[in-house]
Amino acid sequence: MSILINVKKTLMNKFLIVFILFASIFASDDFYFTKGKKVFIKKSHSRGLDNVYIGEHNTTLKVSGEIIVNFKNIALKDKIKKKYNLIEIKNLYDNIYLFKVKNIEKTLDIANKIYENEDVIFSHPNFKIKPQKRTLDPYYKDAWHLHGNNSKTHINIEEAFIFTKGANTKVGIYDDGIDIYHEDLIRNMALAKKDDKVSPASFSFSRRHGTQVVGVLSAMENNKGSVGVAPKSKIHFIEYESPIDYVKTYEMFDYLDKLGVPIIINSWGTYHAHDYFYNFIKKLATKGRNGKGLIIIFASGNNGYDYDKDLSLVDESESEYVISVSATDRNGKLAYYSSRGKSIDISAPGGDFGNKNGIITTSINSRYDKYFIGTSASVPMVGGSLALALDINPDLTRDDLLDILNKTSSKIGDTPYINGKNKYFGYGLLNAGKIVKEAILSYEKSLKGKTFPIIGTFIEHNNGFIYKNSKNIFSRLDRRYARNIDPYGFTSTNITNNKKSSMYLIKIRNIDEETLNIQDLALIDMSTSSLYKLTKLDKSFVEYSFPLKMEPVLTRNAINNEITIFFK
Repeated sequence: MSILINVKKTLMNKFLIVFILFASIFASDDFYFTKGKKVFIKKSHSRGLDNVYIGEHNTTLKVSGEIIVNFKNIALKDKIKKKYNLIEIKNLYDNIYLFKVKNIEKTLDIANKIYENEDVIFSHPNFKIKPQKRTLDPYYKDAWHLHGNNSKTHINIEEAFIFTKGANTKVGIYDDGIDIYHEDLIRNMALAKKDDKVSPASFSFSRRHGTQVVGVLSAMENNKGSVGVAPKSKIHFIEYESPIDYVKTYEMFDYLDKLGVPIIINSWGTYHAHDYFYNFIKKLATKGRNGKGLIIIFASGNNGYDYDKDLSLVDESESEYVISVSATDRNGKLAYYSSRGKSIDISAPGGDFGNKNGIITTSINSRYDKYFIGTSASVPMVGGSLALALDINPDLTRDDLLDILNKTSSKIGDTPYINGKNKYFGYGLLNAGKIVKEAILSYEKSLKGKTFPIIGTFIEHNNGFIYKNSKNIFSRLDRRYARNIDPYGFTSTNITNNKKSSMYLIKIRNIDEETLNIQDLALIDMSTSSLYKLTKLDKSFVEYSFPLKMEPVLTRNAINNEITIFFK
């Protein structure tokens, strides 16, 4: 009996030792520093996954052996480089450098020691992080998110379409792949690249997420499929590689900024953003777009997290320099899956499960999805609406657009709005129609102090103005004769029979500068004080107009015969 008991004790002790050893493996968390706090991660023990960690919410982070360091004093760089035996790869920008460690197993340890012991702003690994796409994928066909009887559930797009459909605005999308030949997208595709910026564009038709996102933004009006929020906007799509590399991400965002793309939409997130991300986002949002601020939009996520309570989260959408988007359902309530918190700036329809509750959009192989669901669907609605505003007035700054979102959004829900915002809907539900009208008001204000020199040589004759081109051919400017091959309405005329036209072709410039400002070309009707915008990017003549509340003054320079319109 005693022998049997001893055997049992021995077996139990062995089991206990094995259990303790096994448990200790998973209990011993590693960590890195970001936003001044420790973020805990566990080493993955899956076969074949070397140097891979699992973070909170099952985020996969791969250590690449690279460290990003932001120095307070750049004079310490060489000292730290020598002390920790680092290999300098490159200067990212300002005092931020990318280094490589000689032993990849010590990446975390070295990064943490630099942060804890040296005089630096931040130091952390350049993780390769697998992005979590912020969408759910059932199907549906109704465009309830664009229009309808209940103004508290849709974004009021029809009112916006009276004035613009975004033809002069570029929008950047960073996502997983796109069907560039889709029948509803192909004419709006201006750029498509992989995120190495060198190789030709590559598109995976098995990854439909990017195609879905772009469809919500810019599906064309062509009697096929769906209609996007900005159906004439020009798409600049960059396909990311998974896992996400923030060094490449910055390079791609900066690349788009240099191409003149004012808006970048991101329907993904990782829950493990780090200091370098927050740093370059601030740089682009404050200094990008020639100082007007790059507009970077992120989805809040589909896990229903409360960012104010779950302090283990360090998500991209939490940056104060991105526009963070939550999702609403068809009843105008916060979607059950949508994450929330004080970082939320605006909400837009994301749909939910159930009959006729999804967002219709494009899918791979020129097909359509009828049940696109999630904050992934909400983000392109916000991006498209801001693209419409910038089409009216491209001089709007990032701060201007945030102010417009505050003024125009529908205050939905029962939670009080403190200083214009709450944790569920931000400023409220997106309203594209009101956004465009605010952009028009801002444009009108910007006209004061501007001169509008009429293009070409104009000769005053019989109280009218005749246009003379380089071949001494005379023609009259008349909107009634505008057509596809001659969108400006110049028609041949006999000087002796000329009748005065109230329509004038103009370029806008600052009164003290020769550089163009606001728009390249526009028509003004002097009889009604209405301004028409000409869309040069389309072959056909596309216009929208809005009346000016100020009276234009027409003047003529006697020396060079230049006709000028001036607004007091």
